[in-house]
Amino acid sequence: CATVGSAWNIVSDGTASNGKYVTVKPGLNSTASAPTGATNFVTISISVPTNGTYSVFGRVNCPDANGDSFWVSMDGGTWTSLNGLPVGSWQWASFGSFSLTAGSHSLRIAYREDGAQLDKISVSGDSRTFPRR
Repeated sequence: CATVGSAWNIVSDGTASNGKYVTVKPGLNSTASAPTGATNFVTISISVPTNGTYSVFGRVNCPDANGDSFWVSMDGGTWTSLNGLPVGSWQWASFGSFSLTAGSHSLRIAYREDGAQLDKISVSGDSRTFPRR
């Protein structure tokens, strides 16, 4: 349910939701700023029912402190660095909160450090409750 740029690998894994996750190709890092160009992004279309503040969560699996980050942007806005994501197993992490109008939006995720794995995204109107699985 996402557009995955060619800089990313889609990897089969029985512990991931629907048996697959994405991770950037080894050796690609962009720690100072988000990379440019659609080949470097995972783009996910989301839709929200009403105007409001929505929290975005990502189910991630990061190997270590040198592979625990992404960049995120909503609707072509400013890129935000997500560094220090959970390490060690599949876990939910906050990808930030966004003020959205009712309707369709575009969430872009870019690589920051290679090694970080992304399974799925959850969008919620409740910032206090992390998704369960």
